[in-house]
This record gives sequence, C-alpha cells and structure tokens, in this order.
Amino acid sequence: MSDVLARIRVKETHGIRRFLYPLSAVPRLKGEVDIQEIGLFSSDGETVPMQIAPTLDKHGGHYRMDFALSLTPHSEQILLLRTEKKPVAFDDPLQVTRLEGGGIRNDQKRFSITVDADAGIQNVVYDGIPHLRGRSAIFHNGSPITEISPPTKEDHLIETSGYLCEVLSPSGCHADGWGAGVETQITACKSWAQIRYWSGGGSKPLQAGDEITFRLPLAVTSPTLTYDFGFGNGIYGKLQSGVAEEVIWQTEFGRRPYARWSVAVGGRTDYVGEAATAAIFQPQRWFHLVDSDKALAVAITRIPPACQQMKATINIAGDIDVVFRMEKVSPYSDTFSVCYHFLNDVPAIAAATNPQSILLPPTVEVLPT
Repeated sequence: MSDVLARIRVKETHGIRRFLYPLSAVPRLKGEVDIQEIGLFSSDGETVPMQIAPTLDKHGGHYRMDFALSLTPHSEQILLLRTEKKPVAFDDPLQVTRLEGGGIRNDQKRFSITVDADAGIQNVVYDGIPHLRGRSAIFHNGSPITEISPPTKEDHLIETSGYLCEVLSPSGCHADGWGAGVETQITACKSWAQIRYWSGGGSKPLQAGDEITFRLPLAVTSPTLTYDFGFGNGIYGKLQSGVAEEVIWQTEFGRRPYARWSVAVGGRTDYVGEAATAAIFQPQRWFHLVDSDKALAVAITRIPPACQQMKATINIAGDIDVVFRMEKVSPYSDTFSVCYHFLNDVPAIAAATNPQSILLPPTVEVLPT
C-alpha cells in the first residue's frame, strides 16, 4: 500500500463553479523523496493532474506542488499526496520552448504566450489572433524597469517548469542598488498571465509619492472599445476615436471605512462613488476592455499596504496602464501584481472573463498527516 506523504484540503468559499482551476500548495516532505514516483489523488482514488518540484529552500523539505482541480460552488475536497504514480491524461498541457537569450514560449492548443528573459510578455496569440502590439513593461516613476541583474551568471530562474505551470522569475538589483524582482506565471487550463513585481525594502525603500506602473499595449482592431470596471456597482462605457479616447478609473481604497472611486471619460469626471468598506472593495479590483474580436480582463491581485491609491488608464489605441502610488515610506519590500486574462469572441459586456474567479481563489491548506 502506498504511503500518504501529505493531505491537502481545498475549499471553494465564494459560490463560483471552477473548471480545472490552477492551484498551488507547498507541502513539507520528510526524508528522501523521489518526486518522479509520487502522485496526487482525490479521496475516491481518482488521479489529479499535478507537478511537483523542490522550492528554493532545498534543504527544508519543502516542495511547490501545482495542480488543477474542478470544484462545484461551496464544495470541499481532501487530496492525498501518495508514494504511488498513476499516469494521468491531461488534455491541454503547456508545451514549453526555451528561447535564445533566456526567454520562454508556452504553447497550448488555442493559446500561445512568449515571455522574454526579463519576464516581460512579448507576444500573445489566441486562435491565431494576436493580442499585443508590443511588450508589456513595468515603470518606476515613469522610467522603465530594465536590466534587473541576477546575482549570479546562471541567467534567470525558472522556479517551476512543467506541463501545468511555468514561472519565470529573474531577480537581483538595479544599477542604483535597490533590490527588485519580476515574476511572470503562466498556467495551463487558463489563458492567464500573472505578473508580480517586488521592490525596495532595507536601505532603499520606495518613497511616498513613488509610482509603479504596469503597462500592456493591446493590438486593437476596431474603432470602438467597450470597457467596464468592477467596484461594487459596475460602470460600462465605450471609447471611440475622436469622441472619448481615454477613460481613467481612480481609487482610494485604504481609508476605512470607505473605498472611494471615480471614473473620468475624455477628461470629464462622469462617476464618483464609494464602496461600503475597504474589505468589500478588495475583491472588486478589475476591469475589462473589449474590441470586435477579443477581450482582456485585468485583475489587480496584490497591492501593498503602503499603497493607498490606484489608477487604471485605458485609451482608444489599446494602451492600458495600472498605476500604484505609494502614500508613505515602507521599510519593507513591497509587492504589486496584476493578472491579465486574454479571450476571444466574448459579449460586449465581457462577464464571461470572470475576474472575480481570479481574485477569489479557492483556499488551499496542507493538513498534518
């Protein structure tokens, strides 16, 4: 009989049906473990698609485990990591190609994404339709964050490499000495790209007034764009060349008990409001942009405590900026992250992209064995 190495409890707590939802856990495995000979199983013995690899803490016995699980609303499952290996047929795995210079290309049946050595997204293609007209980028006070030099010559670290999840994570220091890192994570089953940026801390913290900007240039193919924002009561609108060419959504979400927001279209403030509490506002940081044949959903997945203001700007050319403004000096490292969800052929009010599912993932807990 196989030994149980770890028990994993997964709960769906938000009333959302999940189909092969990408999840991660970090179990601690004791003793010598051959990760090529272990598998993940549901309580009724069904094999769960999974990949596992040691974390950076190689001597602590911790492993990062990525898996995909389907869940009904408000359901719970107990998974068993066992010393037993059963083949599992996974319908659409990541096909990973290493590129010259340290980048990667991830291909699936319908979706392909290329990430360069600095973890910037260079290219996205969905059903043969290109979604970008340039590289994604991150800016610090308007200057592009480039040349993040890793501490060794081993180029850039692939934390997890496999058919379910790919994480490209260069880190080190900028030329002026302040620590920084970028991480781009791609998962099978979903056309998501999650980008995380961390900066500052120690002797070089971010200052009050500093701004971190995430930029994505979309390949727009229609003269009219539809957008909507998620902050309690949805705001929908259109951008049209020569009429309203830019929309700005600003938020102040850290001053309890209210999270204030406003929307300005074409330089005119059309909407102002507030969510009842900051806690309610937290899972509602998202927006869509839709043209004639494709859509993008953006979920703001991580805002550090020292950041009290966020601004999202969309223009008719397809340029999207998400700007985080620091309100005070933070002595700690600050982490920002956004998740881009690329889709084709969606309705004008692109509810099918469902960014709430990104912002409200199921809970994952490693239980004692």
